[in-house]
This record gives sequence, structure tokens and C-alpha cells, in this order.
Amino acid sequence: PCQPVQKSQSPKPAATSEDHSLLECFTTDQVKTHLDSLKRYAKVAPAELKLKCVEVLKELQSHEHGWVFATPVNPVELG
Repeated sequence: PCQPVQKSQSPKPAATSEDHSLLECFTTDQVKTHLDSLKRYAKVAPAELKLKCVEVLKELQSHEHGWVFATPVNPVELG
């Protein structure tokens, strides 16, 4: 959906009506910078973080392709 970005460009998603992740538009360095900023500035209590994650999970599960989120993953089974 997004065009690869050059380091001098800002990531800009393609103009479509499809849902897509901004991560598809970010360079590896931009993703690392974003994650570092979250670690540095996002001070969220564990209970609040859990509530936010549940909200996101419910949205993912209700999406037409959300069936992949309906069953928990067994990491032991996957190795």
C-alpha cells in the first residue's frame, strides 16, 4: 500500500480506502526511533495498558480478517 520511503522523505500512506499499517511505510530506523520514544515518554500504568490492549484486540477480532486473533497462540507448541 505505501511506497518505500527515503530517509529524507516523511512516510505518507497511499491514498486508498484500504486499512493498512503505518509500519509498512516506516523505515527500520523510523520504527526504532518510534519504539524508543514510546519507552522514554509513554508512562502508562499496567492496568491502563491492559485496558488499551483489550480495546485494540476487540477491534482486531471484529475486523473481517480478524479471525487470526480469535485463538490464543501456544508458544510452546510453535517451538
